[in-house]
Amino acid sequence: MILAKSVQKAFLILLILFFLSACTATSSPGQPWQMQDGQNHVQKPYDLLPARSHQECLAMIEASNKSSLPLFTAYYRRSLPRFLKVRSLLEEDAIGRVRFVRIELYQPPFDSDHNRNDLPWRVIPGIAGGGYFIDLASHTFDILDYYFGPIDRVQGYAENHAGLYPAEDVVSCSFMFRSGIAGNGFWCFTAAQKSDVIEFIGEKGKIIFSTFSQDPIRLLTPDLVKQWEIKNPRHIQLPHIQSIVNDLNGVGTCPSNGISAARTSWVLDQILHEWRKKNNIRFD
Repeated sequence: MILAKSVQKAFLILLILFFLSACTATSSPGQPWQMQDGQNHVQKPYDLLPARSHQECLAMIEASNKSSLPLFTAYYRRSLPRFLKVRSLLEEDAIGRVRFVRIELYQPPFDSDHNRNDLPWRVIPGIAGGGYFIDLASHTFDILDYYFGPIDRVQGYAENHAGLYPAEDVVSCSFMFRSGIAGNGFWCFTAAQKSDVIEFIGEKGKIIFSTFSQDPIRLLTPDLVKQWEIKNPRHIQLPHIQSIVNDLNGVGTCPSNGISAARTSWVLDQILHEWRKKNNIRFD
């Protein structure tokens, strides 16, 4: 499928080292386009080059609108079976009305984080927009947006505890969805161990799953405990890319587009606002 002519004509993959100007310049050749960071398309949610902020996301959306070409983003978890299972549990009212969301992600630093002379680009705010928080939390917030809709109130705090790189390494936040569901989250990228947990606490029980690991999805209520082991496909973005092809062929809708992804970028900007201001991190 990857080599099919229809797919080749469907979208243009741009590498991470293209800047915003490159993205807007390529919005006119007559092909729908996806933008790519080092791994995927315009990913997480344009949170890395070529866009490091919500404002830069809006510039891409404007370029897409002016050229009358669709803009897709690589929040591929929206199309993965594991996350669709969680969505179906919510739609089936498995835990009743959701009261609040809890996010926990922490992990040890990578070996490369200790090399001050050659740091990974993901921890250089001028390139990535921030640190691993931008790289990873974006996926979590996007899938939450997919489940519950937009977040419209958020307050965040960030610090650098370990001093390994210029970006933040500890982040906490509280937020509120437009629907009234409350949430909080904590991220640390210089911890001793790993944890990757999302909890949805509802009036009848809770759902526990992960953003990045393939731990079982768990449903816990006073009457039952169930779990589902759903592995990712071998080619993890295949369902997402197929949804884009279907969208372009008029036989489906891709769930990840520029507008939905920009909402996540706005949330990240709000969380890091004070940290960026304190450390004079600007993108203009």
